[in-house]
Amino acid sequence: MKSVSAEGFEYWFMIGGGFKDSPDDWQEGKEVKEIIGEFQDANYKDGIYLHNVFMRDATEFMKRQKYVDMAKEYDVDALLIVDSDEYVYENKEWDFEKNWEKFRRHVYSYIIKYPQHNVYSIRIIVNEYLGNDYYGRVWTNLENMNYVQNSHYKFGNIETDDVTDALFTHQTPWGVVEGITLKHDHTLRSDEDMKNRREYQDFLVIYERLLEQKELTGGEPAVARRMALNQMAPFSDNCICLKCFKMKGMTTEQVMDPRPRDKRQKDPYVTGVPL
Repeated sequence: MKSVSAEGFEYWFMIGGGFKDSPDDWQEGKEVKEIIGEFQDANYKDGIYLHNVFMRDATEFMKRQKYVDMAKEYDVDALLIVDSDEYVYENKEWDFEKNWEKFRRHVYSYIIKYPQHNVYSIRIIVNEYLGNDYYGRVWTNLENMNYVQNSHYKFGNIETDDVTDALFTHQTPWGVVEGITLKHDHTLRSDEDMKNRREYQDFLVIYERLLEQKELTGGEPAVARRMALNQMAPFSDNCICLKCFKMKGMTTEQVMDPRPRDKRQKDPYVTGVPL
């Protein structure tokens, strides 16, 4: 919450509650409500309107579609998607800026230049050595944008993309929105959270694969769910953060360091640590 600013956003759609079939028994506890309330009180006057929706036992697909629906309801110009274990990261020594004016300028320029396109990339740091990648997390022209095929990772424009094709995954992102960088940080999760996350993903990967096999499930999510619960098996998690390496029983020496050699001895957290 402390990493965002009213200079960058007008609305914040926060979707809470555990995913259906996750081993977590997620509750909207008193502490969570107090933190959200404090943020609302502190930022409402500055221009961020936080809308908190608790959706216990909803599927990941349903929860992701919810914030898209809310974005449409409030007629927003663009949607930035940020997971709960991510935040906006700033580190001047390492050239990770937090320039909200630049961020908004990039977004609006894409809206004006490409009114028929929807998905753009933003840089996300994926491990403690500041290795980064680009993900299609900025959506514009949202009227016809949806998650599709009951999948949490398949999304597109239902008018211009072939969203019914079983091989379709998502609309190809164009360009990069500059100004801010997101930091993925699994250290924000407890070991128990991480264990439950892995168990849930073991189910989710098989479930969504089965949804694609209509000859087996008839395209029915309930059928795919029953089959997935019977077929759960560990999948290969490609996360390269230190938390995930430790959960797999690997040492920090086995973590790939993607930084230039002249920077490998420097501490990347000179600035920009979570507040």
